[in-house]
Amino acid sequence: MRCKMKRLKVLTSKLNSFTLFQKMTIIYVTCIIIPLISIFMFYYGATVEKVKADNVEDVRIQTENVVDEIKNEFYQFMTWTSSLYLDENLYELLNSNLTTYSKGKALLDYINNSLNRSFLLNNSYAEAKIYSDNQTLYSGENLLRITDDTRKQEWYIKHKESGSNVSLQTSELILADGVNSKQYFSIVRTMDCYPTDHESLIKIDVEVDYFKKVFKSIYTGSKMCLLDENNRIIVSSNVDLKEYSKNDDWIELDLKLADSTDWKIVGYIDEAAIEGIDAKNFFFLLGIIFCIIAVTLFVIFAVSLSMTRRFTKITQCMNNIENHIFEPIDEEGVGKDEIAQLVYSTNRLTLKLKRLIEEVYEAEIKQKEAELGKQNAELKALQSQINPHFLFNTLETIRMRSLSRNEKETAGIIKNLSKMFRRMISWGEDIIDLKTELEYISEYLEIQKYRFGDELDIVMDIDENCLSCQLPKMVFQVFVENACLHGTERVSGKKHIALQAKQEDGMLVLSVTDNGMGMTEEIKRAIIEGKATQKERVGTSNAVRRLNYYYDDRYSLDIMSKCGQTKILLRIPHENKDGEQLK
Repeated sequence: MRCKMKRLKVLTSKLNSFTLFQKMTIIYVTCIIIPLISIFMFYYGATVEKVKADNVEDVRIQTENVVDEIKNEFYQFMTWTSSLYLDENLYELLNSNLTTYSKGKALLDYINNSLNRSFLLNNSYAEAKIYSDNQTLYSGENLLRITDDTRKQEWYIKHKESGSNVSLQTSELILADGVNSKQYFSIVRTMDCYPTDHESLIKIDVEVDYFKKVFKSIYTGSKMCLLDENNRIIVSSNVDLKEYSKNDDWIELDLKLADSTDWKIVGYIDEAAIEGIDAKNFFFLLGIIFCIIAVTLFVIFAVSLSMTRRFTKITQCMNNIENHIFEPIDEEGVGKDEIAQLVYSTNRLTLKLKRLIEEVYEAEIKQKEAELGKQNAELKALQSQINPHFLFNTLETIRMRSLSRNEKETAGIIKNLSKMFRRMISWGEDIIDLKTELEYISEYLEIQKYRFGDELDIVMDIDENCLSCQLPKMVFQVFVENACLHGTERVSGKKHIALQAKQEDGMLVLSVTDNGMGMTEEIKRAIIEGKATQKERVGTSNAVRRLNYYYDDRYSLDIMSKCGQTKILLRIPHENKDGEQLK
């Protein structure tokens, strides 16, 4: 429960960062646009799928009708071949020795009579022939002898290769003009119902155009094709369709006319036609949705504009108050809703603030300005009493007197002291190189050496490659002064100060070590965090703040302290004055 409340709080916090118009837009999109479009897409998708399913079923039914019709036509031809195939008298005539003209003519007459009893002779699209290898028979129009040339013909070879009693084939016959041709499909059947000494075949050639009437008889506008076993088009309802390409747009039904055939009927599902069927409903629904969106958008815009205009006036009034302009909001046309009440309250607040500012705040400002002016005057008067040039001239006079008395050591110390005062008064550049910083430190340590004499031992280990490295002015010197003030000065006897500067892993490493009394963990933590409050350690806090300002998290300050030794280790980027890494 707490997790849900926390998520709700985060969501509310994010929503609070949106403008009122953006919030209204979010409500409009999530509560109107998205549901409306979702319903529309669901309905349209379901309608299209229903239309498509109905269209697919129609194509399937039409294709099945074509299959049934072609099978009926085919079975009529097969019925006639069966009548010849089962005719025992025909077998006897084909097996007899037809050495006389009378016997040959008897066979021809028998065959003609058999054909007259069928529909084939009255069918201009088909013709039938009987082939036999009986060399004594007389060839006629419908009776042909099987010769070596016959055995080389394609239809004969295909029939033998099929290994079946009945085979279906397609062929193309060149007409007498030598240019045009007609396409046929043939039914070839081996006559082996009764024992025979000769090979005999029944062959029916049917023009492909014969089956076009089947397509026309049940054609309803769909594309349909009759394909052979190699997917070549035998008959098509569309004359422009020359080649069949198998894909999901076609419905295939097998047309098993014989054991050796893999013919099939395919019907085309026209996706464009399906989409066109529902186009009118689609645009009608789209128009309704557009009208709903337009009306609701206008209402949302009007309500949002009514609210944002008044909120803008309130915001402008608050900005004016911030700039000491106390002008109330024009209440004309504000209305009577909650926002109008907020406008009236804002106007009352503006007028009250104006009175308070005029009566109290401005009086206090005038009083504070007078006091500040007095303080500035006193400060200037105090500053005027201190003349830096007087101090420098006095130190220079003392130094010259010392030189005239051959007190060179005293003169040198006074010179260093004068330089230190001059540097403190005229700060100059805030970023200097290590060489200059070390010069300041050397001057300071010489003064300390003068104070303590041989009791103070100073060791400096400086890598010359680090002298050009840049660092904030007096950052290192502050820690050296801290070592002298809080370390060695409080030690009786030998005092030791060690300074080191080196380059390590792209960083300038500065360290100062003393043999003082050490410092507590609280003082160490206060110095590192820049929170030292003791008057003597304020300089270290300022140094840490400057290090944070210039280097952020690219520096480190470590203090290792115990009784008798304190070491301060400062690491800063080893860079030149252009901020480039030094090697």
